[in-house]
Amino acid sequence: MTDPHTTGRRRRRPIAFFLALGLPLTAVTTLALPTAAVAEDSAPPNPPASEVEAYAIAAKTGQRVEILDRREETAEVFANPDGTTTRRQHSTPVWSRYEGVWKKADATIVRHADGTIGPASPAFGITLSGGGTGPLATMTKDSKSLSLSWPSALPQPVLDGNTALYKSVLPDVDLKVIAEVDGFAEHLIINTPQAAANPALKRIQLGIATKGVSLADDAGDNLTAKDAAGNVVFSASRPKMWEQPTATEAQPKAAGARVAAADTGDQPQTAPVGVDISGNTLTLTPDPTLLATADQFPLVVDPPFTGGYREKWAVVYSATPGEAYPNGSGWHSGTPNDEPRVGFNGTGRTRSFFAMNTNGLSGADILDATFAVVETHSWGCDPAAAGPTELWSTNGITTTPTWNTNNSYWAAKLDADSYAHGNPTFCAGNQGHDYRSTALTNYVQQAADGGWGTLTLGLRAASGDEGDTESFKRFTNSPALEVTYNYKPEVLSAKAYEGSWSPGGDGNKPVPCGDVIGNSGLALTATLRDKDGGKVTGEFSVTTPGGTPVNWNGKPNTDTVSTGQTASVTVPWNAFTNGGSYIWRVRAKDGEGPTSDYTAPCAFTVDRSGPIEAVTVTNTDGTAANQATDKYPARESVQLKLYNSASALTA
Repeated sequence: MTDPHTTGRRRRRPIAFFLALGLPLTAVTTLALPTAAVAEDSAPPNPPASEVEAYAIAAKTGQRVEILDRREETAEVFANPDGTTTRRQHSTPVWSRYEGVWKKADATIVRHADGTIGPASPAFGITLSGGGTGPLATMTKDSKSLSLSWPSALPQPVLDGNTALYKSVLPDVDLKVIAEVDGFAEHLIINTPQAAANPALKRIQLGIATKGVSLADDAGDNLTAKDAAGNVVFSASRPKMWEQPTATEAQPKAAGARVAAADTGDQPQTAPVGVDISGNTLTLTPDPTLLATADQFPLVVDPPFTGGYREKWAVVYSATPGEAYPNGSGWHSGTPNDEPRVGFNGTGRTRSFFAMNTNGLSGADILDATFAVVETHSWGCDPAAAGPTELWSTNGITTTPTWNTNNSYWAAKLDADSYAHGNPTFCAGNQGHDYRSTALTNYVQQAADGGWGTLTLGLRAASGDEGDTESFKRFTNSPALEVTYNYKPEVLSAKAYEGSWSPGGDGNKPVPCGDVIGNSGLALTATLRDKDGGKVTGEFSVTTPGGTPVNWNGKPNTDTVSTGQTASVTVPWNAFTNGGSYIWRVRAKDGEGPTSDYTAPCAFTVDRSGPIEAVTVTNTDGTAANQATDKYPARESVQLKLYNSASALTA
């Protein structure tokens, strides 16, 4: 399979049998992009700041500011000048805090002082062999680890970007490790048919060492490494193997040259790989028929490990209609297998799906949403000739779609745009593109209202263009979903006190609902929260049961505080009428959108009339106090009883 593919008589080529153990474990990521073409490394107008500082700086400068406290490995969060919040969610990590300091994630393999190698800035610990008898690869996250070992000593690897090549681990067989910031893949490259006949390839045994997790396979040969609580720390979908012929991507000879649609071609063969775990050994059993009959090479065995069960993206391909390509795993072409595809590649039609994390948006009011992609390759350079590339809402990809099943995944078209860039001859280079529409915003709102942890988006060429090579394009595998939102502020608690109130004061006298106050005014309080951070205003309302507002006599009925703090106001005593009944409520406002609902009405009455009868004072034995015969020693305490027949005393 190539993108596009030129067919012809099959010839024997060098085999590469890829043992791809991809281990992407994600810690959370970052966010930020006003336009599709935003450079990730461009310096922001304002440096990152704490949450409180960020909103203040944004309001002062008129520019958004990253909230460093809320940065994640796959997300960035920004305070906007108007008090709203923007979150940019990536599908793969773009930041690393593995060494305790935020750095740009970087999969470039570097050498360590102890002789091992690994990604320069991974999302969690990933260590690869620098040669010798140590583990081939070790992943460590939250003090839990999984190591895999090759059965014999490894040669010193040749490093190239994010790859490490261990030459001749078997005769005419190389081992390539491809590092990611959140995992890796092992590719066992079988270079000749004679090498494919090596009995050592009938069963490939890898050593296993674990700490804090147990690795097991299920009936479907999926692998999971779980901790003692049953949480999946690492996982791998069922491995498979395939022919991967060495080929270059065909290009049109002139701008606008086309190839007609035909889902045909000499497609590389694919087969499942058996998995068994026994003790400290992981055994992979390649398909013997494919080993014996393969005439396009390399062959690839691909159980990519990941954090939990999360699938980031998938591509479907009409030329191999029954094959699934989770995160690109199993793509046969010599062109990048880690790039999503859309349109007709000269051999078949392609479509792509993306699972985007929406945790943290539950209950938010979604104001705007943008899906930003970066195009890396196009057939031509004319957007009109390419036709629209459509953005759709789709079903989830926990079960990876194939071309045969993908039609049932597509739900609703959200946007469509025509663009073309990346042809290496006529319009080389990467170029970003933003999808932004009311339908997309509404879809994200649906996810927020439903408390979804993930929403899934799909890209496909328009039906009238999907059979034309001009529609073909590839993308980086880490698109971004940027969402601007505002949370309704909340009233966490509300209380009333007679007279006055001070935080933590011993003399605060609560006035529960239904109670009575006397000659004092009424202090009203509310603890407020805004998940967006910043300032929140408590707006207090006091009315008669019929809804007539009281006259606050110049006193304010609002108080603005920082989120999580308590707002308070005091209603003066002369705002009330003796014998009157009243209701008070409070709501929260942040000035950025909808206010909270008012709290439930809380009633109270005012009684300023003192008791008619005089107070009776007696000794503890009931006799009248302060009689001529009573003797009260100086400077000694005396116990007396006070009594009055009046009820509902308020002071």
